[in-house]
Formats: sequence, C-alpha cells, structure tokens
Amino acid sequence: FRTRDYFPLNDGDSWVYDKDGRMTTTLTTFSPYLTGNVFKQTKWITSIQGSQSSQLFQYDSADNLIQLGGIWSPGSFYTYNNPITCPSTMELDKTYSFYSERKEYDNNSNYHGLGSDAISVMTSGPEEIATGIGILSAYKMTIIDEWADSWGDSGTSTTIYWLVKNIGIVKRQDNEGSIYVLQSSTLTGISGYWATYH
Repeated sequence: FRTRDYFPLNDGDSWVYDKDGRMTTTLTTFSPYLTGNVFKQTKWITSIQGSQSSQLFQYDSADNLIQLGGIWSPGSFYTYNNPITCPSTMELDKTYSFYSERKEYDNNSNYHGLGSDAISVMTSGPEEIATGIGILSAYKMTIIDEWADSWGDSGTSTTIYWLVKNIGIVKRQDNEGSIYVLQSSTLTGISGYWATYH
C-alpha cells in the first residue's frame, strides 16, 4: 500500500460527496507558524454553517506523508511539535501508532496551550465500494485518535476512509457515524485520468 498513490495531494484537487460533502486541496503557506509550502486539505458540509475544518500536509523527499497541524475554524488552529509522519508504504492489517503534543490557538489566533493526539492507523481490504462514478476497489483505513486539548477536554474519535488508487477518499465515515460517498471529482495531478469518470 503506497501512501502517495491513495492519498494524492495536488493544488486544485476537489471532491464532491453526497449529503453536501465537499473536499478540496490547495497549496498555500501558514506563516509564521509553519515554514515553506503546505497542502491544506479542507472538508466541509455545504448545508451546515461552521462545518469546515482543514488539515495541513506535506510529502517529504522519501514520500512519507506528514501532517503538520490543522485548522478547526477561522482563527483557531493547531500545529504539531512532532509532525505525524505516515510511512511511504503501509502494510495491510498492521497498526501504526503515532503521538505528538500540539500547540493550540484560540479563535483569535492567540496561543492557548498544549494538547495531544495519540493516533492509531490500520488499513485493510480491498473491498468493493459503490460510488457515483461506479463500483471501485478500495482499501479501508481506520483512524482512532485519543486526544486531549488545552481547554481540559479529552476523548476518542474514530474516522474511516475508503481509499482508491489515484483518486483518494471515495467514502468516509466520521466520528458521529455519518457516511459520505464520492459523487464526482477533479484531480489535477493525473492528466486525463478523470475524463473516464465524468
């Protein structure tokens, strides 16, 4: 399971899901909190105001996927002290564990304190998934996050992604159990690939 094949990061990529789900990837900066260019992957539900959140990623020179932080809402965000680094190749049915403290900033972008994430990731499959562009063979990635924040809250959240090579997330289930299935997409990183699916 080559991570980059199933988790594409290209400036301008966009995905449309049922239930008003959306996702985009943009190449941007997050100065002065992070150095260099980062890919901001944003998920939201168009019918729910305030549902937007983003994660900040890079691929390093060895194709390891690095999560540098995230944005909860405008002005409120976090950066990892030790970025979460998924290996370039992940074995199926093997659990990978990651831990990092994170610097947390409130709605006015003021530093609030330290939180933490203890994350486990396991990928299984493949399995067939019915989507708006047909039935696709996908790997199921389960992400469990035991988190604590600087406001004194803590908990465990589970997110499940179904990933297809050269497409990315074709189905996702959030911690509340809501499921979003891909209906259409535009990927800029693979020339002509999406002409087959529109």
